Amino acid sequence: MVTNTFSIEPYGEKAYHTGIAVPVFSLRTENSSGVGQFSDLKKLADFTYRSGMDVIQLLPINDTTTFMDWRDSYPYRAISVFALHPLYLDIHEFWKSYTKEQQAKLLILESELNSLEKIDYERCLALKWEYAQIIYQNSVVKYQKTKAYQQFYKQNEEWLKAYACFSYLRDINKSANFLAWGKNVNYDKNLFDKLKKETSQLDLYIFVQYLLHSQLTEAVDYCHKLGIALKGDIAIGIAHDSVDAWTHPELFHLDKQAGAPPDVFAVNGQNWGFPTYNWEKMAEDGYDWWKKRLTAMSNYFDAYRLDHILGFFRIWQMPENSVRGLLGQFSPALALSAEEIENNYGIPFR
Repeated sequence: MVTNTFSIEPYGEKAYHTGIAVPVFSLRTENSSGVGQFSDLKKLADFTYRSGMDVIQLLPINDTTTFMDWRDSYPYRAISVFALHPLYLDIHEFWKSYTKEQQAKLLILESELNSLEKIDYERCLALKWEYAQIIYQNSVVKYQKTKAYQQFYKQNEEWLKAYACFSYLRDINKSANFLAWGKNVNYDKNLFDKLKKETSQLDLYIFVQYLLHSQLTEAVDYCHKLGIALKGDIAIGIAHDSVDAWTHPELFHLDKQAGAPPDVFAVNGQNWGFPTYNWEKMAEDGYDWWKKRLTAMSNYFDAYRLDHILGFFRIWQMPENSVRGLLGQFSPALALSAEEIENNYGIPFR
């Protein structure tokens, strides 16, 4: 667990802080596998400390595996607001558990991937999963017996089971579109136990999440020891084909899409492809989904950046069949007549 005694103190008499904003995937060290990983945050913390800064802000770190190709590199379209991205797993931590052949292969592939000017997302993720499965085969039984693993599982059981089922069905169907999953189009809380009888693959997804949690927690603790705070980016949207939409479809308008209206930067508007929130339904249980989401991320972050905070009050919403952002409207929206604009604000509208 992250130490809960950490607090960030202001400089002198004025409460201000300085820091650096960075996506985890852009970090690389000699032990990286072609892409930044959670353990690389330690070296970034060293740099931040030497530079006299005290905050590191990250882009979203949740799993985005939807299309299973380079399109998933977009960090703002999460398939789970709880699960961490397997891309950030440090597979070097388990170096001694690999055979000599596996070590040699890893060094060759890492040399190729680290030498690239740009990240090869697909090859990097494939490499992480290849060695994650090796780690799983070598170590899962040992880890599952530990108190730390059992505590992690118990505290996160609800979303872990749903995430594992979603990931498994996505992989065997070769699609994250749960509407095309036949009898599994609707999530059933008993599904995990049913699938466990068919496959041990579910344990792999959960095991990788535990490793990611452990490595990120270790990195956060390292930052805290240097007096450095971690600030996380909380995206306004989720993927339409996501665990959250599958398990709680009532919380979202799955027949709508979020985006931005036309402006000088995008004359056709923007279509982000995210379903919009059913705020009325969310209010019925006191916004429990949001509370759980923010609580889960507070295990790692000392502060948040709420991406597109205006979207919590109104969002540019368009039909699900829209390609561009031209057919949208603000929701909710309180329209003003031309007369009201002119009389109340003195703006010659007509």
